Amino acid sequence: MGRNMKKIALLALLMLNFAAIRPVAAADPVAALMLFPQTVRNQMVVALKYPKVLLGLFDLRQRVAKEFRAAYQTWPKEAQQASKMLVPFPDLVRKLTELGKQGTSDAEAILKNYPAETHEPAKKLLKNFPQVLTLMDKVGSSAQQEFLGMVQSLPSDGQAAYAQLMRQSEIIKVMLEYLNVTPENVAGLMANPQSLDPQIKTLSQKLLQAANPKEPKLAASSGDNPQAMAELQKSANQENRELDYEMKVDPHPAGAVVATVGFTPYPYFDPWTNTWATPYWFGYWDWW
Repeated sequence: MGRNMKKIALLALLMLNFAAIRPVAAADPVAALMLFPQTVRNQMVVALKYPKVLLGLFDLRQRVAKEFRAAYQTWPKEAQQASKMLVPFPDLVRKLTELGKQGTSDAEAILKNYPAETHEPAKKLLKNFPQVLTLMDKVGSSAQQEFLGMVQSLPSDGQAAYAQLMRQSEIIKVMLEYLNVTPENVAGLMANPQSLDPQIKTLSQKLLQAANPKEPKLAASSGDNPQAMAELQKSANQENRELDYEMKVDPHPAGAVVATVGFTPYPYFDPWTNTWATPYWFGYWDWW
């Protein structure tokens, strides 16, 4: 079973709080996704209505990870190690970058609001490798802006769905895996996303099946049952209210993309690795 499958299976089980049940590993993408509650699976179905965004996220991740990896490999080892500690905290990186531009290395007032394990790496980068902070901020901010550009034209249900799923980006990775999206075929699929319709319909149908008898069953599309999409819209609106995302756009407010749903997915603690998760677009550490 792949690394993504194992991680998403455990994350889902933790979400469901199956404390008394021994986790059972998922054997395939659908099995992994089905471990999530119906409300989350509803959001997956909504996201699948907009496959261009899914494909765009895959393309974005490939480009950003490649750009960051190229720079990362030129840094001294101590700068590499320090950067790994700070990538999960884009707001901290932005604030440190601004401090560097002001010619100061006094970050104590900022660091008190962040985990202790970030303090020494932050001070090291600010003092000795400010160019690393600048690059990290540039890459991350640009990626977030591009993502917001992808979702700003979506209806509110689509924006809410992607805002939630990007906080648990393992879901996005596994959905793309099910759709067999690869670096080799993503350009062709982006030009003709309709070619994914059969796979999307099948996955949507499976996701809308109740995982246990207590969960209500929904139809796979509005064509099958108009009430189904009304329920999905109601769920998306409720998630939007409950999540109460705070919009944070880096680093130039004057040119910021405005989306109906805010987007602050990180920091996010990953219980599988017992550490802070890396933002979706940076990829895994073993990519670098």
